[in-house]
Amino acid sequence: MPYSWDTAPRDVRGQVGRIEAALDRLLGENLVGLYLHGSLSMGCFNPRRSDLDLLAVTHRPLDAETQGRVFDALLAESRAPIPLEMSVLAWSDLHPWRYPPPYDLHVSEFVRDRVQRGDSNLPLSTPSERRRDVDLAAHITHLRDRGVRLRGAPIADVFPAIPLEDYRASILGDYEDILENLTGNPLYSVLNPCRVWRHLQEGTLSSKEEGGVWALSRVPADLRGVVANALAEYRGDHFAPVAGADLARYADFMARRITALHRERPPEEN
Repeated sequence: MPYSWDTAPRDVRGQVGRIEAALDRLLGENLVGLYLHGSLSMGCFNPRRSDLDLLAVTHRPLDAETQGRVFDALLAESRAPIPLEMSVLAWSDLHPWRYPPPYDLHVSEFVRDRVQRGDSNLPLSTPSERRRDVDLAAHITHLRDRGVRLRGAPIADVFPAIPLEDYRASILGDYEDILENLTGNPLYSVLNPCRVWRHLQEGTLSSKEEGGVWALSRVPADLRGVVANALAEYRGDHFAPVAGADLARYADFMARRITALHRERPPEEN
């Protein structure tokens, strides 16, 4: 059964509550708000497959000591029970808007792996060097479309409307990363290109599941099993592994469709 925020399991809501309490304790009046995006805000959250996607915004950038405390508190909440994917941004990172946007800190399971390897180059910013993340343009676009305000100022008052060319650059950059590592996360490699294709075709903002459902009847017949299996896995149903050759053929089809559409419909024409 997929979940939305309104129907989220108690342990997931508890995890969000602990994150909110940690931010309140560590940031106090500097916290503008905490916001939910991704599958849990779009009604297709699967506790066995999905991440918990959050953005927090502060009035002022965080100093190094506070960054470290917030980073540690958030990382401790990842996988308790849901993997966390979260960025903390200052108001000045969003206003005026520039692409790619800067941020204060980022927490994810990928970051946890870096911590465990002893990587000293963690994703924290300094006043003189703000780190930047191309993915934030897509996250903010989806947040403004179907996100949830958990606390603080209204979404539209905090997050600017993202120019279409920046959103396109964000999702296409993510798509190109997929092409370089198809087998690293086959589920993501199949479903995310579906929503990119749908956006370029129709201008629609979709979840991974919605993109997959849309694409299922539009891919060639011999590739429908690839999409159907990915949807079944995403929903937690029984699925059959996709052969590497089928995944490669699927990626080649998607590359041709997405490249053609991107050339045909540049942002200024929409």
